[in-house]
Parts: sequence; structure tokens; C-alpha cells
Amino acid sequence: MSDNPPERTNNAGANAVAAGSGLTLGSLLALLANNLGNDNPWKSWVVILAPAAAIALSNGGLAIKHRLDRSAVEREYASRLERAKKTLQDLIDDPRTPIELKTQYQAELDEMNMLVVRAEGERLRAIIRRRES
Repeated sequence: MSDNPPERTNNAGANAVAAGSGLTLGSLLALLANNLGNDNPWKSWVVILAPAAAIALSNGGLAIKHRLDRSAVEREYASRLERAKKTLQDLIDDPRTPIELKTQYQAELDEMNMLVVRAEGERLRAIIRRRES
């Protein structure tokens, strides 16, 4: 079993929606600016801020989407890991399982637990390296 969570492919549709929301806001602000009178003091500010607002909103949407995707992948990984551990433990606890297989299953369960501990150690080291740099 790999000690890294499974990765998902990029969802182009969701990325387009997140980026599109920013573009829509920018378009609405530009439309608002065009409908303001030339003598309105806010017109130049709205024209200047429209692209920045579009970029900020689309980047914010993509950042939120990335966090949600990552947490979903981590939840799925944890769920699959717990199911695998429970299956092995059930096989170990089953009185019909031969002793040789129980020993093998226990070794696999111990190895799986050690892989999880190593993976968490690597994650912590990566966090520490990021904070130090």
C-alpha cells in the first residue's frame, strides 16, 4: 500500500466555473462603469477595479476549490485506510482463520501502520521545512 493519498485528476469544469465567476464580476463592474455618467467621480475607479476584482474572485474561488478537493482526497484516503485495517483486524480476530494466515495478516497490519506513521512524519517534516524557508 502506498503511503501517499491517491491523487485526483484536475476537474476542468470546476476550474472554469471558479474562473468564470471572477470574469462575470469583472464584466458586471465594467458594465456598471459604462452605465455611469461621465461626470460621476466613481466611474474611473470602477473601470480600474473591475479587472482586479475579477482576478481576485477567480483566484479566491480556485484556492477554495483546491482546499476542498484536497480535503476530500484526504478523507477518502483515510476511509480506505481504515477499511483496510478493519478488514485485516477482522481476519485476525476470526477464529476460522489459520494461525499462519493470522501471523501474515498481523504483519501486514503492522506494516500498514508503520507506513502511516512514516507518511505523517514526512508531512510534518515538509511543514517544518516550509516554515523555515
